[in-house]
Amino acid sequence: MGSVALCKGLFGLYLTGTGAWFALPAPGVGGSLVWGPQDFITANELWVITERMRSRIQAAKMSFLCRVAGRSLRDRLRSSVTQEEFGVKPLLLHIERGQLRWLGHLFRMPPGRLPGEVFRACPTGKRPRGRPRTRWRDYVPWLTWERLGILPEELEEVFGEREVSASLLRLLPPRPGSR
Repeated sequence: MGSVALCKGLFGLYLTGTGAWFALPAPGVGGSLVWGPQDFITANELWVITERMRSRIQAAKMSFLCRVAGRSLRDRLRSSVTQEEFGVKPLLLHIERGQLRWLGHLFRMPPGRLPGEVFRACPTGKRPRGRPRTRWRDYVPWLTWERLGILPEELEEVFGEREVSASLLRLLPPRPGSR
């Protein structure tokens, strides 16, 4: 497992379409599960994660881990065995915590700060044809309802308090069935 720490600058996986590099540190090494371009950490907090993207992130993570471990599909080992061996936490949990942490920042921002103003703004004008894209502002209430059971009407009250939102984020469980 020590080879992961030595190779962390050499190994990574580029996810097409996201502009992000994924890499995983060895157990006991500080740092984040994700690094790459400086703006990636901010970018993942603003993603609307669809089921397809969720699946691709999991596949990318496991592909990277198996390559680092020197395994192939012919070894016929479960993904959970490889993850336990490296002591890796679920990457999607890391992303969801970042998204909910950013939501708390937005609710606590004083008036006049640009990110808060953009979050609260209601754009007007003509939209393109077809089904509208899911906006981050519509996705996050769904995420908090699904993962924490918090109603959209209670979001500002709950996430407005730093201590309350921090304790909720620490208690956020991994998704059922996530590897």
